[in-house]
Formats: sequence, C-alpha cells, structure tokens
Amino acid sequence: MTITELSIKRPILIVVVFAALALAGVYSYFQLNYELLPDITPPHVSVITAYPGASPNEVETSLSKPIEDAASNVEKVKRVFSTSTEGLSMVWIEFRQSADADEALQMVQRRINEIADKLPVEARAPVLSKFSLSEFPVLRVAAVSTADSREFFQELKERIRPRLAQIPGVGAVTLIGGEEREIKVYLNAKKLQARNVSPLQVVEMLRRSDIDLPAGKIKDADGEYDVRLAGRIRSLDELRSVTVGYGRDGRRIALGDVAEVNDGRKTDAVISRLNNAPA
Repeated sequence: MTITELSIKRPILIVVVFAALALAGVYSYFQLNYELLPDITPPHVSVITAYPGASPNEVETSLSKPIEDAASNVEKVKRVFSTSTEGLSMVWIEFRQSADADEALQMVQRRINEIADKLPVEARAPVLSKFSLSEFPVLRVAAVSTADSREFFQELKERIRPRLAQIPGVGAVTLIGGEEREIKVYLNAKKLQARNVSPLQVVEMLRRSDIDLPAGKIKDADGEYDVRLAGRIRSLDELRSVTVGYGRDGRRIALGDVAEVNDGRKTDAVISRLNNAPA
C-alpha cells in the first residue's frame, strides 16, 4: 500500500500523525535556547608582559622579539604581530581556523616557558589569554560614595568585587577608575649624595625589609612549630625608620633621612565619571 492509498483509506491516522508532529514542533520551539553573545572562540592567543621602566626599544628587543620567535615555531600559526610601548609588550598570535583554541594556548605557553630564563629578570611573568566573546563585559556598573575615595576603592576591591565574582554566571569583575592608595617615596638627591647612598641601594634595602620569610621549624616534647620572620612594614613610621645604609662613622641611615614618605594615591591611568563626579 502506497502513502497515497494509506492517506485516503485511513485519514484519521494521517491527522493524528500530523497533529503529533505539530505538537512536537511547538514544544521544540519553546525549548529553544538563544544567546546574545554565543561562545565563539577563534584561535587567537595574546601574550602580554609588563616591564616597568623600560623604553619601547628595550621592550621590543628584550621581550617582544624573543616571544615572537618562540611563538612562530608553534604549529598552525598563521601570523604573529606585536606592539611595544613603554613598560609593556603585547604579542598576538593568530592560528589557522583548523587549530583548537585551548591546544593553541597550551602550545604557546610551553614555548614561552622554554625561553622564560632568557627574559629580563625585572619583567613580570607573561600573561597568556585566548580571545573569547564570552569574556567581553556585558554589564557596566558605576559606584559612587561620599566616603574617602581611597577607602571606598579598598572597600570595592577587597569586599564588593569578591562577592560579585562569586555570583553564578559571572566570569570576572574588573575595577576601572577610582583612587587607589599608594605609598610614595621621594628621594632627595642632595641628602643621598651627602650620605654616600645610591638610589639603587635604597630600593634594594626596601625590598629586603618588606618580606616574610620561613625560618624553619622548632621541635620539642609537645610538638613541632613553624617559625617565620615577620618583616612586613605596617605603617609609615616603620617605613621611614628602615635602614638604607651606614655613614662613614658607622651611624645608621634611615629612609626618612634621605627621602620624603607620603601616603598618596596612584597616578590616574583611567578616569571614570558618573554625572561629572568621580566613580
């Protein structure tokens, strides 16, 4: 029996079949999901490395070029290009469409690890990331307060941002603008010269003075205890009293003797405003 004969002789069966198909279609329509920003991850990898205080030429020679050479040896690389600015190296690696984004990121990471010992010691660790539309910000919120701007920034950074990041579906929370606290040390060239202390010596002594170090363990009859040397600077007075050298007569030279220490804020790199007010 053909479909035509079946349709003529048993019309009720055909009606039931098409009714079932129609109901299934309506049900499937309401079950469809859609995304405003679908998760499309093209095979692009970026390598961003900070090198504080370095000139663009130095950044290009010591960071961008070695990273480019290392990334060029990865399979399925289509092209590599970079941008070198003062204190920052940005390298982009574009792969062929047949490459997997996660595998590409891992391969670039291995190449970067192989040349890590050849990069400048003063440079920060390279930060690798893959391009993904899901990482684009979908919500921007402005926060303002009548409280002290630096205290308000710390409140947002230490308490509000971690809570927002724990909300299901939130990938990352980034703070833009605000006034972040920064302790500024202004060296006095004449005082340094008079006491025969170099700026590099001051920097090194400050670096050594603001650390916590493990000092081993102590065992006794009651148990075992970890010992640490707590050397973190807790206040401006402690910072001013840090020893940065010794004079010819053996007297201790404190940081406050050769520098001015202020409790200030970081220089604005990005300014955010709401209704002409800082936010």
